Amino acid sequence: LASTVHMGDATAAAQLVSGFYDIEGGGWRWTQKQFAVTLRPPAQAARKGAILELHLNVPEPSIEALKSLTLTASVGGTALAPETYRKAGEYVYRRDVDAKLISGDAVRIDFQLDKAIAPGTSDLRELGIVVESVGLVAK
Repeated sequence: LASTVHMGDATAAAQLVSGFYDIEGGGWRWTQKQFAVTLRPPAQAARKGAILELHLNVPEPSIEALKSLTLTASVGGTALAPETYRKAGEYVYRRDVDAKLISGDAVRIDFQLDKAIAPGTSDLRELGIVVESVGLVAK
């Protein structure tokens, strides 16, 4: 397991638990409304905690259709503070992950959007956000 998963890395696909579509543009993936990853915690994380970093893009069509999107992450059933996006663009969702939420050599992180673009005639997929990478970074 890697502590950071880059969406363009096909070998990392096994760490994408659910809610991700195929690689596009050589380096990113669309998500569904709910998506999850498994990451290897960095050294000392069980003692010091870690920083969750999700590098994302909120596409213009999503904002046009939905006006805003709120992203929440949870680790071991504990929700991290949400973030609301009201403009298209590149963002980093960065949250502190308490050491008590990290154990073993794999941490599952679940993400949820409050809404997504429903499947339609031009795209049969439920579309949430575009993700470039997600990782647990040492403090």
